[in-house]
Amino acid sequence: MDSKQQKQHNLEVSELRYRRLFETAQDGILILDGDSGNITEVNPFLLRILGYSKEEIIGKKLWEIGAFKDVAASQQAYATLQSKKYVRYTNLPLVTKEGRLSQVEFVSNVYMVDGDRVIQCNIRDITDTIKAKKKVASIQKALKKLNAQLEDRIKEQTKELSSTNAKLVEQLEYRSRDAESLRSLSKRLLNAQEEERRSVARELHDEVGQNLTVLKLMLGRAKVKAPEELKPVFGELSDAVNEVVRQVRNLSMSLRPGGLDELGLIPALESLFDNLNSQAGLKVHFESQDIVQFSPEVRITIYRIVQESLTNIMRHGETKEAWVRLLRLDGQLFLSVKDRGQGFDIDSIRVNRSTGLLAMRERATLVGGECNIESIIGKGTSVNVSVPLPG
Repeated sequence: MDSKQQKQHNLEVSELRYRRLFETAQDGILILDGDSGNITEVNPFLLRILGYSKEEIIGKKLWEIGAFKDVAASQQAYATLQSKKYVRYTNLPLVTKEGRLSQVEFVSNVYMVDGDRVIQCNIRDITDTIKAKKKVASIQKALKKLNAQLEDRIKEQTKELSSTNAKLVEQLEYRSRDAESLRSLSKRLLNAQEEERRSVARELHDEVGQNLTVLKLMLGRAKVKAPEELKPVFGELSDAVNEVVRQVRNLSMSLRPGGLDELGLIPALESLFDNLNSQAGLKVHFESQDIVQFSPEVRITIYRIVQESLTNIMRHGETKEAWVRLLRLDGQLFLSVKDRGQGFDIDSIRVNRSTGLLAMRERATLVGGECNIESIIGKGTSVNVSVPLPG
């Protein structure tokens, strides 16, 4: 085979490859005469989109085939193409022969073939992409609304809890001579507060948690059907929902730890320590004995005192370590929560009547126990609680 025959063979192979690509392309392709604007070639994919036969398109100008709803825009696009050699529209309306409206991306280029100007138009159907974007926007709006509702509910419930706590503090500051009556009132208020916490935690878990789970499933199904370019957006939405789920779970746990009633005090405390370590970087060294189950009142009292003590360490202690001991000795349950942080002036706290410290002492008193707090500036703080246990 001489060089001329080789060139001819290469040309035929190249034309065959182009023809295969042209026929199997998953975008619509039109070939126009660069001078007259008449359509000379159309691929099968575009014929399926438009619903026209090849004979109805070949030989006509772009705006004569009835596919583009905005004829003026088609003529303008052609004029722009003639002058700039390139035109691109990201969202043009396309009406099929049956009257179905689609949105397409339209890209055209002018190039030379054997001295003749040729125009190639690539037409991509982006109707599903636009619908998917609208669905993403709708889901984002729903998620934003759900977040707002959740924040409003949390604020409302927090306000109610604060009001209950304020009433408790007010009653404690105006002690009557009848200490037993006041203690009974304080106990009822604390029980009411715990019941409200339990109710809010259950509502967050059952209602808000279920709604978020449904939303995650919807996002998962939408992601499977979405175009490739939108899958990362659905991934970001799923991450956002997971973050809200995590926040709801943490809030529910802080209001009423689920394991406290089902598993007992020790597992609930260990879960609290793990959460504080992962979320706030507070490492808690925990020592405990195998302690038999005791009353729900003692269980929640110990848990809340530990929770309040560790919260104070994180807020004011300027340290990332704490030591918690829970032991049974001589019919008493002993709790110790210590840190080696900056400490504080006990006398000034007594004068200012810290609500948190008062609440810890009152909780211990209501179950027949005592709570003593010691602190040295620069050396740390120790909270010590003793509660009598039934023989």
